[in-house]
This record gives sequence, structure tokens and C-alpha cells, in this order.
Amino acid sequence: GPHRKTPPCPVALDCGGCSWQQVEYAEQLSQKKQIIASALKKISGLTPPEFEVLPSDHEYRYRRRIQVHVRKGRIGFLAKKSHRHIPVEDCLIAHQDVVQEFPEVLTRAKKQKGSSRWHVPLQKSTDGFTQINHEQNEKLQNIVCSWAAEFSLKNLADLYCGNGNLTFPLVETGLFEKAIGVEGSDASIRRANQLLADSLKCNTRFQCGRVEDFVRNGSNWTRWEDTLVVLDPPRAGAGQEVLQSLAAQGVTAFIYVSCNPNTWARDITPLVNSSEKEFQLSKLVGLDMFPQTDHVELVSLFTRRKPNSQSSK
Repeated sequence: GPHRKTPPCPVALDCGGCSWQQVEYAEQLSQKKQIIASALKKISGLTPPEFEVLPSDHEYRYRRRIQVHVRKGRIGFLAKKSHRHIPVEDCLIAHQDVVQEFPEVLTRAKKQKGSSRWHVPLQKSTDGFTQINHEQNEKLQNIVCSWAAEFSLKNLADLYCGNGNLTFPLVETGLFEKAIGVEGSDASIRRANQLLADSLKCNTRFQCGRVEDFVRNGSNWTRWEDTLVVLDPPRAGAGQEVLQSLAAQGVTAFIYVSCNPNTWARDITPLVNSSEKEFQLSKLVGLDMFPQTDHVELVSLFTRRKPNSQSSK
């Protein structure tokens, strides 16, 4: 095609990590915009509002952690849809400091025989999930905080909060009287509580547990009508049950962050394309968190419709 180029990595067409290195970067952004719009149209039947996909500051050297496989004393990756080992000396999408950890990984691998899969983080200690693209994550935080400032909601519920990646920036805006973060990972909650103790943030707490249970049974914690809800679930999505429970609790606005446009569109469909059409998609932004791949992050804002308001597809 007209947007094809020669991949800078010699194993790009064999390695399973970078599926789009042969595509010019501007075209990658265009294709990712189509992926989001297509998922919304096909699954929810909606045409999205005008939106853009924000480019990454770095097309390469952006990943703060990677997973490598060590075989016969060599670091590599697995070929696409295969267990075939592709040895490498470098990884162009990995931060340079991550690549510099390769010799230490090989040393540890020799001592611990039988373990072939290794995680290589930029920082030695990473408790819980953190975004791999630091600059794009800052853009994500800024977008969520700016959208939150458009409302006069007293409380914050950050669901699938991880270690507080969005909770802390939102609390620091001073918009909320109290906040709660809910997450199923013990490691992430431990890290969030450690950060909370260091920051001495009042009226903020983190709770380990299933988001489904909290939404269904957690009405005692505050008034949902006065709560801004933020959801940042894993690729499997939040699930329609969570979204419908939030609607039933009286939530007036929520921000849904997703790394999977298909599960995102599936989850929101009952709220935006049912006979009631309780919510409308007010804002949408894509973020290229993963250049050289077909993955794309998105941030969406949903607001409850006023009674008797009409919608259009």
C-alpha cells in the first residue's frame, strides 16, 4: 500500500511484538481512529462525536517494561502465533534503560534454570499495574482531570483504580470532598495505600475487592448522584452489569478509559442504544499508547440525558 515502509527493526515481520512497524506513523493514527469509530458503529450502532487520536511523543523507545523469553542463553521474543524463539540484541520500542537491563536478565536466568519468561521493568520495584508509556499516561491524566472539572460533583469513585494512577491526580485537583478507589489486585491496593500514606490525602481511601460487588452493594459509602465515576478496566472491560448498576444507582456522569474499543462499545451499548437511552457519549479522545502496534487507548465521557431528551444516531 501507499503507506507501507521498511521496518527499522530487522525482525519486525517475525516478532510478535510490533505488528505495524511497516506502516507510516500518520497512517497508524488514522487506522486507530477508524478502529474506535468502527467498534462503536458496529457494536453500539452509534456514530461517534468528532474526535482525534493523540500521537505518542515517541514512536519508539517508549515502553517502560517488556516481557522477554530466554532460551539457550539468548534474549528474544516469540514469533507471531507461535512459540518459535526470535533472538534479539535490542528492542526498538523499549526504553533504552530497559534494554540496558538485558545483561542482568541473562545473569539471573542462568541462576534460575527452568524460568524462560522474564519481565524487564524500567524501575526495579513496580507494585501493581502501571502504564508503559509515561508521556501518554500524563496526557491521559490531564484529559480525565480537565473533564472532571466540568462538573460540580462532590465525590469521586475510581473503579479499577490500580495503584491510583488516576485517583491521585483527580484528588489533587481539589474538586472532591472525598474519594474512593476500588481494585481487585492486592498488590495494587498495597501500593496505592503506601502512596496515600506518603501524600497524607484526607478523605481518600482504597478498597480491595470486586468492582461488581462494590457497585451493587456499596451505596452506603456516599450519594451516587453526587459522584463522578471513573472506570479504567483491563482489556476484558467492565461488563454491562457494572454499567447498568451504576445507572440504577443514579450516577449522572462517568468517564470510561479503555484499551479495547470492542469491549468498551459492548459495555456501554445498553446505556446509549436501548429504548431508554439513559446516557449520551459527550466526549471521546483516542490515545496512541502503543505505537507500532494495533492497540489503542481511548477516553470517553458519558452524561445522563435529561428527561424527555431526544437522541440521534
